Amino acid sequence: MNYYLLFTSYRCKACPQMKKNVQSLNLGHFEFNVDKKVGSKIAQEFNVRSLPTFIISKGTEPEDEINRMIGLWPIEKIKEII
Repeated sequence: MNYYLLFTSYRCKACPQMKKNVQSLNLGHFEFNVDKKVGSKIAQEFNVRSLPTFIISKGTEPEDEINRMIGLWPIEKIKEII
């Protein structure tokens, strides 16, 4: 089972569209807003440096990461990778 993590921010202009794209895929993803304490902590653990960032992981630890998408990705491109 894969885990899908989406990191966003209120200040990020591309984040709302990436959020819509990921939500439309119904992956059961986890979303973390880096403007909040918990989101910021988890983003640090996963070494998130740019937003939006979408991570596919085989587990719940940073070392379990399979793939990372940075920036706004179209739905079709996300589907190719997942």
